[in-house]
Amino acid sequence: MPWANPSPLALHHGTVDLHVASILTAIDVTHGRLSTDFSKGFYTTTNYAQAHRHALNMLTRLRSRGARRGVVLSYAVDRDAIANLRSLAFARATDDYWHLVDWCRDGKPSHHAAGYYDVVCGPVARNIQRRVIYEEYDQISFHTPESVTVLSNPNTSFVP
Repeated sequence: MPWANPSPLALHHGTVDLHVASILTAIDVTHGRLSTDFSKGFYTTTNYAQAHRHALNMLTRLRSRGARRGVVLSYAVDRDAIANLRSLAFARATDDYWHLVDWCRDGKPSHHAAGYYDVVCGPVARNIQRRVIYEEYDQISFHTPESVTVLSNPNTSFVP
């Protein structure tokens, strides 16, 4: 009998109050920045503290545009649903990982023969020149409209 994936995967997304309504309406993977670790997409993490910190950083940057609160959206994702997506995963920062980060940070438009992988998982680059990652951070990024269908009904936590 196969393992049944008994518990959902908890994923967190740090943002600010200005963006919550649009994210709850529909996650648009084209709104992300192109020159990021895994290219344009919707980024999540398994580390709540990392999402919390990202929300606070965004709040600092976007206060002048009207942001008043940081927010963490937490998703319970069915592991079987995410397993059915075209995915690429890096357990650690290998040469292949750095090659992809370099490719994406250079603003290349895709990272898969068909355009984009649905989901890419791996460490978070801290300094690409020195090949340093954030040791306790991870990222699970969603790059296609099909992929974000596994993300629904998030719990919302406001960051003090």
